[in-house]
Amino acid sequence: GISLPFPPEEVEMITLTYHTGDPSDSNCREVTGPEDIQAIYNLLSYDIIVSADRAQRKEPESTLYITFCMLDGTGYKITYDSFGVKSGTLSADDFSCFTPADIGWIWHQLTTGYETGHVSICVDPNATETPVPIENPPASH
Repeated sequence: GISLPFPPEEVEMITLTYHTGDPSDSNCREVTGPEDIQAIYNLLSYDIIVSADRAQRKEPESTLYITFCMLDGTGYKITYDSFGVKSGTLSADDFSCFTPADIGWIWHQLTTGYETGHVSICVDPNATETPVPIENPPASH
């Protein structure tokens, strides 16, 4: 797994942002349940296999941003680029690695009970821009 630079007790919430190739059409969830936070932390820290980063020859099929929001107001973001079922890269400011694990299940199964909002990331999906909510246009009469 990944050596995260904080213990799970310091995590207040995890923000997940997911898109399937178009960052301007992303979805977001705020994971606040202690059991779910612990499950995501354990998955990344202990339950996955990682190896040296392997270059991918194609665009990712989907991207999942996992942002750990700490009690002290700081954050730590990990990006998972999926290149198919059980194949992808994990990266943050201090590492990049390949994993044969299906990290996408966090979005597709673990956190389905959380409210999903629409967000837009207006730049390259590998950039560090924070997603912003998409505002609904005023209704026309």
